[in-house]
Amino acid sequence: RTDVILVALSQFGYHEGNSDLDFAGNNASGSRNFVEYNRIYGKLDNGEGNGESYGYAWCCAFATWCARQAGVQKSVVPIEVSCMRLIENNFMKMGVYNSKESGYTPKTADYIFFKHGSNRISNHVGLVLFVNNGRVYTIEGNTSGASGVIANGGGVCKKSYALNYSKIAGYGRPKYEGAEPVADTEEAYDMPTIKQGSKGKAVKIWQIIVGVEPDGDFGSKTLSATKTFQKAKGLTVDGIVGGNSWSAGLESV
Repeated sequence: RTDVILVALSQFGYHEGNSDLDFAGNNASGSRNFVEYNRIYGKLDNGEGNGESYGYAWCCAFATWCARQAGVQKSVVPIEVSCMRLIENNFMKMGVYNSKESGYTPKTADYIFFKHGSNRISNHVGLVLFVNNGRVYTIEGNTSGASGVIANGGGVCKKSYALNYSKIAGYGRPKYEGAEPVADTEEAYDMPTIKQGSKGKAVKIWQIIVGVEPDGDFGSKTLSATKTFQKAKGLTVDGIVGGNSWSAGLESV
């Protein structure tokens, strides 16, 4: 789970382009859906005016690309560009799809599906960062920073919604291998508690948040930056990153 989120956060600010030349994600005015993430699936003609190309709606491609880059097996999260197929042909058959009506509380690195303006089961998807105070925080591809569901918005952005938001359809909970333990200070949060001496992917994510070189080693610089962050956010200043620090950190990204 932490690997998937680390990959997703590394793409924060990416923007679609107008041709294959824009795969770096730096064309802030791009509007034709050309993105690196679609290359993992292949060229398609989705009737969007780009012919058979890598220029097509890409929220699902982004979400499944993150899993692939994190080393998640295709049997757990397949390569897919259709939200509907990802739910019906994969997560439902695997028994890992939970509708919003089921009362399921999403966890870190779950797939969050939205339905708006369509008869399909879903037409937009993102990844869950965490849940806090009745809201689910996400990172999504092909959206914008505006409030509410913005499908085909062109960028990789962080969003948040009330858990009872009417346009949430449900959640996919892949059976990730080697899952991290649940932090004991946040019931719906799956990032591990880390502190000085900790190492690994979760530390890298935290270092990105507090502005330290992400080497994956929680040393003295990370400890100092953590205490500064905790003080600024009104948290207990102990240098230990538990659920409350994770929630405040990812919310501030």
